[in-house]
Amino acid sequence: MLKTYFQSWKKKEDNHHEIRIKLNLRVSGHEKAILTQENTPVGSKFIADGDRKRTIEVKSEHFGTFLKVNPFANKTYSSCAVVGNAGILANSSCGKMIDSAEYVIRCNLPP
Repeated sequence: MLKTYFQSWKKKEDNHHEIRIKLNLRVSGHEKAILTQENTPVGSKFIADGDRKRTIEVKSEHFGTFLKVNPFANKTYSSCAVVGNAGILANSSCGKMIDSAEYVIRCNLPP
């Protein structure tokens, strides 16, 4: 049986600013997590799977379906849930906890 992992999170103001600066310098996940017209022009390529074996080239017919800008840029949330795929969540009894989060990050990169 799967065990539910839950730990209350408490923001440490003294570390918060320093960690955000370090993340912004080294990681651009907030900018690249969502394909947009702003960050993925026609002709560019992006990785389409977790194994980094398959790339897709952006064509003009796809470009029009991308959001113009990232809707989550410059936003801060007070709670989040990080979840795996549906198989991991089955019978976990985590539904209410996940639904109560302001932001849900779903990690699901099958090979």
